[in-house]
Amino acid sequence: MGGNSLGYRSSVERAVEVFRPVLRALHIREQEKHTTIRLAQFSQLELLDLDGWSISVRAIDLSEENCYGMFSVQIEPGNDKRVKCFIFIKKSLFDSLSDKEAGERIKIIGVHEFCHFLALLYAMTALSIDRARDILLARLKKKTDSLNKKDLEEFERVFVEKNFNEYYDLLGFNDAHYRLDCEGDSPNYQELFLYFLFSRELLETDFTKEKQKKFRDLVKSGRMKEAASLLSVSITKMVSEKWVKHEIAVHQVQKWLSVYVR
Repeated sequence: MGGNSLGYRSSVERAVEVFRPVLRALHIREQEKHTTIRLAQFSQLELLDLDGWSISVRAIDLSEENCYGMFSVQIEPGNDKRVKCFIFIKKSLFDSLSDKEAGERIKIIGVHEFCHFLALLYAMTALSIDRARDILLARLKKKTDSLNKKDLEEFERVFVEKNFNEYYDLLGFNDAHYRLDCEGDSPNYQELFLYFLFSRELLETDFTKEKQKKFRDLVKSGRMKEAASLLSVSITKMVSEKWVKHEIAVHQVQKWLSVYVR
């Protein structure tokens, strides 16, 4: 399809660049700003023919006590181009939003469910055979994806304890958890989730080109502690602004750290 020209299927970084504006518009942590977001308003998605799509975040009292988040979709009967997507987040978390941990959890839950939304989007923009589309729609009408307390706590433990390799074994967060098996070429959802939490462009909001040059010069002159301190200040600032666990941010930065010393 024409949408492939966006490169949204080619890499995690490009997918984040294309879809972060949608995620940002949802204002996941700000309950008073929750509203319906129509994909027609995003010019970078024009070629994907998603004008009939919408997505919204809602803070609700989830019936299951241990359910923290949920993704659901409604597809208009007879018109698969009219798609309403919903991210539901446990309302009590917003009642204690002044608590840093609650804010971080809301961010994790919201991004987790947003990745389910992207799996749906990838599938719906990949299918061209009518029968395959019908199979997908029938499945989605019955499918609700949720994030429970146990999976969330396991995710937090892995990063707090810095057992990063365990992350790829978490059933509630691995690629297969999100995948619909009919989305064609697409980035690894597990990596996509982490990059939506903390990506290079977020860090460089503060870690500017000037700071990058200074960092590079410090490294080349062997002043490693000063270089580490300079980078750490930017990480700490962005972690605070974006409500991301520090351990996750550090883990992410290590993926592109070599770029800053070239």
